[in-house]
Amino acid sequence: MKLAVIDLGTNTFHILIVEITDKREYKILFKERLFTKLGEQGIHKIGKESYQRSLKAIAHFKAIMDDLGVQKTRVLGTSALREAFNGQQFIDEAKTKFGIDIEVIDGLTEGQLIQKGVFLAIGPQEYPHIIMDIGGGSVEFIFVINNEIKFIKSLNIGLAVLHKIADISDGANDVLLERIDEFLEIHLKDLLQTIGNTDHLRLIGSAGAFEVIVSMLGKNLYAHSSIEIPLHSFQKLYNRIIWTSVADKLHMKGIPPERIDYIGVAFHLIKKVIEKIEPAELFVSKFALKEGVIAESLD
Repeated sequence: MKLAVIDLGTNTFHILIVEITDKREYKILFKERLFTKLGEQGIHKIGKESYQRSLKAIAHFKAIMDDLGVQKTRVLGTSALREAFNGQQFIDEAKTKFGIDIEVIDGLTEGQLIQKGVFLAIGPQEYPHIIMDIGGGSVEFIFVINNEIKFIKSLNIGLAVLHKIADISDGANDVLLERIDEFLEIHLKDLLQTIGNTDHLRLIGSAGAFEVIVSMLGKNLYAHSSIEIPLHSFQKLYNRIIWTSVADKLHMKGIPPERIDYIGVAFHLIKKVIEKIEPAELFVSKFALKEGVIAESLD
């Protein structure tokens, strides 16, 4: 069976097409990422330009699925389509024009799929861990002990949200960082109380900004199921990124040009979470939500 999974994120649209065999194994046929910036004007409204870019991306994905003879499709809408007042209009238009049924999932379902995807990559874990998946609109935190989910929290502290609070794309200053910190202090409070003091806690990052960390360190995430990032190595990257102008970031290896605007707030968010939960280790998983759907199909 040929299965296509499409993840309609707030900043990026992803498609993954696989062939699932009778032995419950899968082979990747096609994958692509398009930066549509659905939440360019914030998560409560899809702007005209991003609306059209995103419809064009869906048309492109539909043509690829038709060419490859995809038999089953699952199209998932996340934070931007959950929150935008014109999200339903976008969903209806995608159905009318392309016959695409978009399933808008809540934060709990999103977290469950992310955990399944990460588990598919890294397998059972000896130590307690918290998975952090950074999106444009929301950030999912999945706390796992003895390979069982203890809680999932979906917080509206995604990169498009933080960018609206303080635009540090062209370099941060103390005033702008303090503005972000005050916002995060409020929204991370319940998460930190729930985690408490957990011995040998691992932070496992999936998708987006965590992939940039790996590539900036000159590593190939897709040659491994996961990669450990020394915490001091991340801190060095943070110090390079946070005060740097857009022009200088464009010359840095490992940062896709499409991620330049949000990479500062992404790194600052990761830094604050590390400071708050004090993990013993930081890992990056090569799988996330899309692969979680694949994992469900293999069960």
